[in-house]
Amino acid sequence: MSARSHFQQDFPLGEIIASRQLLFTGKDGAEIPVRVLVGRPEAFPDSPGHYCPIQVIGLGSGRVKFAGGEDAVQALQLALKRLSAEIRALEKAANGLLRWLSEGDLDLAFPP
Repeated sequence: MSARSHFQQDFPLGEIIASRQLLFTGKDGAEIPVRVLVGRPEAFPDSPGHYCPIQVIGLGSGRVKFAGGEDAVQALQLALKRLSAEIRALEKAANGLLRWLSEGDLDLAFPP
């Protein structure tokens, strides 16, 4: 089994290098804090390239996921893009709105 397929099943977040606190508001008005975590990019243990772990806590499974790249910078860039897609998909599935910073601010400031 390659490192990449092993990581897709279960792997640790590791050292957290960045986090963001969001607030989810459901259609019923209930509010849920959502924490987004980014782990430190690491080299794949037995294949070329790097991975950057990410986790969303508060909506969805809370499972650690990752984005892989040729080097640590690309892995980090792709992880931020994956986070953007993940949180928007979770927001839609939960039928509510996510906010960052202020009540009217729906821009979560993640790259598209």
